[in-house]
Amino acid sequence: MREANVNSTLENSTKNFTSSGKRKTVLSLKTAAPIALCLGTVVMSLFAIVEGSLSMLMVYLIFGLGGLVFVWRSGDTSIRIYLTVYGLTAVLSVAFYFYLYATLGAPYYQGGSDDLSYEMAGKVFADTYEFHEIFNYGSIEGDVVQYNHNSVGYVYLVGLLVKLGDALDEFHTMIPRMFNSLLLALMAVLVFKYVQAIHLDKPLAVACAFFSVLMPGMIYIAGFTFRDITITFITFLVFYTWSSKTKFARLLISKIAITTFSVIVLSELRTQTAFAVACAALSSYVVYSRNRWTFFAKFSLATILVSLVFYQYHEFISDIISFEILERYSNAYIDIRGGHGSLTSRVFETPFPAGIPIRLAYGLFAPLPGFSLTLLHLLFLLGCFVSLYFILFLFIGAFQSLKSMKYLPLLIFASIGFLPFALITGAPRNIPSYWPFFVILVGIGYCKYPKYKTMNKKAFILIVCLFPIALIGLFLIR
Repeated sequence: MREANVNSTLENSTKNFTSSGKRKTVLSLKTAAPIALCLGTVVMSLFAIVEGSLSMLMVYLIFGLGGLVFVWRSGDTSIRIYLTVYGLTAVLSVAFYFYLYATLGAPYYQGGSDDLSYEMAGKVFADTYEFHEIFNYGSIEGDVVQYNHNSVGYVYLVGLLVKLGDALDEFHTMIPRMFNSLLLALMAVLVFKYVQAIHLDKPLAVACAFFSVLMPGMIYIAGFTFRDITITFITFLVFYTWSSKTKFARLLISKIAITTFSVIVLSELRTQTAFAVACAALSSYVVYSRNRWTFFAKFSLATILVSLVFYQYHEFISDIISFEILERYSNAYIDIRGGHGSLTSRVFETPFPAGIPIRLAYGLFAPLPGFSLTLLHLLFLLGCFVSLYFILFLFIGAFQSLKSMKYLPLLIFASIGFLPFALITGAPRNIPSYWPFFVILVGIGYCKYPKYKTMNKKAFILIVCLFPIALIGLFLIR
């Protein structure tokens, strides 16, 4: 009964968006989609000419058409969202590529980090195996990378992208980044479809779709050959499989098949995430119960299943999530983040358990930019500003998820991405793992809050007044 009241409140609150607002949103998408697509095509064509890389333009077209096939039957609005995001992220990726060259001398993270290592390993894979040997996955460890490599699956994916580039003309470092653009565009459609499935208004669903993938933190990570965008997309796909009311994977066997395949893929990308996603999917299965008896039956079945799996693979699971492993990860990142005298250092140098609330609070606004006028810092400043502006709606949305079992899986999936980031790594590249879920929570909170227009005005005035003070404070602390 309480859940019915909660759902009714959410549906009624969305009526604040008028029918004229809907028409404006659809109209703007009708205009934005072809403009973004044409702009992306023109920019990629010029980029291909400047770089002398025909493969880059071919991959842009292949990925774009391939993604369009997947969203073709999802509705006109979904198609326009896909085209808009894909075109814009292509343009932003090219701009970021030249920015990295101008500032670092190479289009890689800090001039060359894990992204460069992935590409080098991918090229070794492409050179080692012929086309008829590309399914020889088991020999990558040893032939291409060392044994116990933490992301053999991503090396394999990059190797396939290198093969694709070589087959078309020649591999270019922008090809994996365009793959990230494709995943962002598809994820924007999934966000839109989910927000509509929980009966929020279409303009808000469109806004959530764009905010979930076009924020500076997401575009920044998508501009490198990192595995995080791929991991986030697969994680959100599993969430969408269990949480949506659409025709997507309606049968239980379909949900189990998609989840099993996704967890297997994730285990080759980041083992800890695969384990967390499997647990979150199982929790979603239990939560979505029609009555108490169904819940009890599902809970009992899940308990037996978890017990059997833990009994059979307890050594392997202990190696993944043991306190010793988590402590080792935490200490490793403390060594990386600490010792610089900055605000970030002070946060991560705070010992447990006192450091838990501090790291959680810091994680809500990370990465905090320094007092600098470089383009990258200004973009992070914008992201920090947006996070601060919508933080109240995030809390309201999280509270709403706790009140309704219908939205609880959203909070669970958001937590498995945010908690490791805030408590252990603090790495900007891990921001995508929770950001789309946070955006949806903000959307729910935005609809729930009855006086959101007044709240927006007051929050904006407060932030404008406090922002200069916060900048000065950050400069002094850092």
